[in-house]
Amino acid sequence: MQHLFSLGIVNFILIALISYFCGSIPFGLLVSKSFGTTDLRTRGSGNIGATNAWRVGGKKIGLLTFFFDTMKSFLPVLVFKYLFGTGLAALAGLFVIIGHMFPVWLSFKGGKGVASMFGLLFAATPQTAIISALIWLVTFKKFRVSAIASLIAISINSIVSFFILDLLTAVVYLFLLLLIISRHMDNINRLRNNKESKL
Repeated sequence: MQHLFSLGIVNFILIALISYFCGSIPFGLLVSKSFGTTDLRTRGSGNIGATNAWRVGGKKIGLLTFFFDTMKSFLPVLVFKYLFGTGLAALAGLFVIIGHMFPVWLSFKGGKGVASMFGLLFAATPQTAIISALIWLVTFKKFRVSAIASLIAISINSIVSFFILDLLTAVVYLFLLLLIISRHMDNINRLRNNKESKL
């Protein structure tokens, strides 16, 4: 928190912009197009994230999209953690994920933020990242539905954060949880109607 107040408004805006533009790189589209796959925005759920990339383009495209969407968050957050500490790194991750969800290049229509959230967690707070990843794997193995696994894992991460992390980081994670839930409302509605596709 001390780093945040001592940083200065200009430097904070610069960090926010760098993070946003890192997040706004639409790797789902870039990867799928490099393999000659149809535009993800016109197939499946219409989302450019890893889950739809997997459904539309197959396992390889899905995994590559997940990797790049994770790394575009992991790398800048890791740098900012080294320079300014965990709290500011979490804020940088927030702007990465906002960039991923609302990329200026795609009329602010992006992904749902799960892969980039995991990139943030592993860079900023690996202790909660490991817990969240294990919960995701166990939940996904049981239900085979990415949305269920993601929402449960990130929800538990947010709860745990208030007990073991600093307040700023925990609040950022809570805000991101709410943002990610809002981006999954279509999935939630499909789950209620038993229409959500399994992987």
